[in-house]
Amino acid sequence: MHQIRLKLGLTSNRAGTTVFGIFAVLFMVFGLAGVFEPVETFPQIMRDRIRSVDASGDVVLVAVDNRSLSVGDPYPWPRSNYATIISSLDAAGANVIAIEIDLSGATSALEDDSLAVAIEKTKAKVFLEHRFSLDVSDRVDNFFPLPKFTKSAQLVNTNVLRDYDGSVRKAPYGVKVQGTIIPSLASVVSGNYRLEDSFFPIDYGINMSSIPTISAVDVLNDRWSPQSVKGKTVVIAGTASKEFSTHIAPGNSFIPKTMINIAAAETLMRGQPITLGSVPIMLLGIFAGGIHLLAKNRKLALTSVLSFSAIVILAPILMESYNVRVQIIPGAALVLVSFALRWFVAIKNQIFNSSRTDIESGLKNMTAIETTMISGVCGVAAFKCSNIDYVEHYLKDRVGEAYRAFSRAMEFVGAETYHGGHGIVVGVFPNLVNIQLDDTVEGLQKILRTIHVDSKPIDIIGTVGISDASGLSIKEKARLAIIASGQAAQNGEVFFRFEQSTAEKVDEEVSLSSRMETAISNRECEMYLQPKFKLSDQSLIGAEALLRWTHPEHGPMNPGELVVHAEKYGRIWDITKFGFEETSRFLSQLDVVCSDLVLSVNLSAKLLSRRDLPEMIIEIISQYGIEPQQFMLEVTETAALSTGDMSLQVLKRLKFAGFALSIDDYGTGSATMDYLKKVPATELKIDQSFVSQMEKSKSDAAMVRSTIQLAESLNMAVVAEGIERKSTVDMLRELGCYGGQGYYFSKPMNLSDAAQYIEGSYRNRATG
Repeated sequence: MHQIRLKLGLTSNRAGTTVFGIFAVLFMVFGLAGVFEPVETFPQIMRDRIRSVDASGDVVLVAVDNRSLSVGDPYPWPRSNYATIISSLDAAGANVIAIEIDLSGATSALEDDSLAVAIEKTKAKVFLEHRFSLDVSDRVDNFFPLPKFTKSAQLVNTNVLRDYDGSVRKAPYGVKVQGTIIPSLASVVSGNYRLEDSFFPIDYGINMSSIPTISAVDVLNDRWSPQSVKGKTVVIAGTASKEFSTHIAPGNSFIPKTMINIAAAETLMRGQPITLGSVPIMLLGIFAGGIHLLAKNRKLALTSVLSFSAIVILAPILMESYNVRVQIIPGAALVLVSFALRWFVAIKNQIFNSSRTDIESGLKNMTAIETTMISGVCGVAAFKCSNIDYVEHYLKDRVGEAYRAFSRAMEFVGAETYHGGHGIVVGVFPNLVNIQLDDTVEGLQKILRTIHVDSKPIDIIGTVGISDASGLSIKEKARLAIIASGQAAQNGEVFFRFEQSTAEKVDEEVSLSSRMETAISNRECEMYLQPKFKLSDQSLIGAEALLRWTHPEHGPMNPGELVVHAEKYGRIWDITKFGFEETSRFLSQLDVVCSDLVLSVNLSAKLLSRRDLPEMIIEIISQYGIEPQQFMLEVTETAALSTGDMSLQVLKRLKFAGFALSIDDYGTGSATMDYLKKVPATELKIDQSFVSQMEKSKSDAAMVRSTIQLAESLNMAVVAEGIERKSTVDMLRELGCYGGQGYYFSKPMNLSDAAQYIEGSYRNRATG
C-alpha cells in the first residue's frame, strides 16, 4: 500500500515538474517580449512610494504658474518677460538655463529682439526647447526656436513618450531629427549625455514636490532669493494648468510636462539607469519554484517560498536605489505556479489517500485493501462490535478511538488492519491458516472484551468472522469474513468461519438493495393511498400513503419487509423522499380544492436522528406549493419510545413547521402517559391487531377503550386501523373514536384511482 502511494506521489511530482518547466519557458518568452510590463505597474508604484527620496536640489524650476499669469501679464507672456528672467538668473550665478517654452513663432520684433539679446549676453549655458508632433497620418511637424534665439544657445528636445495607458514611464536620451540627434532636456540638465536615440526608465521614487520651485513672476518682480540658483541648473517652464500641457505619471495624477522632464534629469543625475528586465528574478523563481515543488520536506518548501518573497520585495527596492531595475512579475508568477502545482499534487494525493482512509478512525478502508502489498497464503478475520451503537453513544465524537483500539488489538496479534464498516475492523493475517488462525482469533477475543479510552474501561460485545479459503483475493476474503462475523452474531457464537450458503443469502440481499436504488427511477415503486374517514358521519378526512414495489423478478414485495430491508441497507431516506415527492405532486394536480385533506406519511425511526429531515421534507413540498398542514407524519409507538433527545427535537421542529404528528401502531409498545406527553403528537392510531379482535376479545376491547380515554386526556384524536366490518365501526363510534380506515371503507388504491375517488367525494360534498 505504502509503495503504491509513494509511486503515485512521484508520478504526480514528475508531471508537476514538466508543467512547471513549460510555464517557465512561456514566462521567460513573455517576459522578454514585455507582455508582463502592464502588470509591473502596481508593484513599481508601491516600491516608488516606499523608496521615496527628495530631489537633489541641483535643478531649480522657475515656473510660469497660475499665480504668474494671474498677477502679471496674461498668457502668452511677452518675450521681454523671459528676457528679464534670464538676465536675473544669469546675474544670480545660474550655471545652466534651460527654457522649456515654445519659441518657434515670431511675435513683435521688439519683444523677440529683447529675448535674443538677453540670450546672447548670458554667461550661463542656455538651452532652448525643440519639440515635434505627429498628426493622424503620422506626419512629423518640428517646432524649432527662431534662428535669432539659437545663435548663442543649444537645442534640447522636450518631448515625452506616452505609454499604452497614457502614462509616461520612459524618457529619451536624445531624439533623431533630420539625421541629427538632439539631446533630451533630461540629458542636458543632468550632464549625463548619451547622444543616442534610446530611452531609459524614469525614477518616480523621486519626490517631485521636493524639486525647488520659484514662481516666475517673483523673479520678474525681483521678489526672490538669487542665492537659490547660484551654481545650479535652472529650467524655465510653464506649469499653469490650463495653458501648458500635462501628462500622467504612474502613481500620480496629471502633472506638468516639465516636472516629468526634471524627474528624468534627476534619474540620470543619480547614475546611468540599468534595466535587467525579467531574467534575474525569473531565474530565481525557477530555482525557488523548483525547490518548492520537489521538496519532500514541507519546511524546506515553505522556506524557499518565503525566501523568494523576501528577495522579490526587498531586492528591487535596494537595486532601484542604485538605478538598477528588474521586473518581478514573471518570476513571482512562476513561483505561484509551483505553489498551485504543489497544492494540486497534494490535493490529488489527499483525495487518493482519503478515498482509501476512513475519516472517523484514520484506518485504511476497504478500498485500500484492494492494493494491499501482502501476498501469498493469508487468512482474514473480521471483528464485529455488536454493541457499537452503545459505544458510539458513550464516546460521541470520539468513536474513532474505539476503532483504533480494535485495530491495535489486531495488530498486536500480527494483522494489518482496515476499517470494514459500521462496528467492523478487518485484519489480514499473513501466512496464518486453519488452526493457527483459530488460535489467533481466540486470543483476539480475549483482548477485545474491554477497551480503554482515557483510562476508562468500555465493555465490548464482539464476534469474529473468519475466511481463509484458498483461491480467493484478499478483498473477497475480507468480504466473506465480514459476512461470517454477522452470522456469528446472529448465531450467538464467539466466531464463525465463512460458509458459502451464508454468502449467497447476503449476496441476494445486497443485490436486492442495489436493485432498490434503480427501482424508483424505473417506476417499479409507486405510492398507494388508503382513505381515512371520520366515523361520526363517515366523511373523507384524509388518506395514508403506502409504498408498493413490484420487483421485475420476485414480483410484489411484502411492504413490511420492504421497509425493514430499506432501513438495513440505508435506502430508507431515498424511499421517504420519493414518497413525499409523489404525494406532493398528487395534491398539486387534484382538480378540486381540498385544503382540509390530510395525507399521512410514515417516518422510519432511522430518520428521526437526522437533523436535516425537516429541511428535506419542507423543500420537497414547497416545490409543489403544498402547505405542511396537509401532511400527517406517522411515527410508530416503538420509534417514539426509542427516540432520544435529538429525535424529539426533530419531531418538535416538524410540529413547529406546521406538520401534524401521529403515533402509529399504538398498543404494540409500552409507552407511558408521561412519555407520550413529551412526543408532540396530535393523533393516536390503534393497531389493527386490537381493532380486528375487539368484538370477540374483552381484553382487546378494553385496550381500545383505554386508548380512547387516554387520547382524550392528552387532547389527541384516535384513529382505528384495520376496520373490516360495519359492527366494528358502530362499536368504535360508541366508544368515541374519531376516525378509522380499513377494507370496510376502501382498500389502498393507486394514485390515479385515488384522485378520482377524492375528487368525486369532494364534488359530492359541494353539491350535497
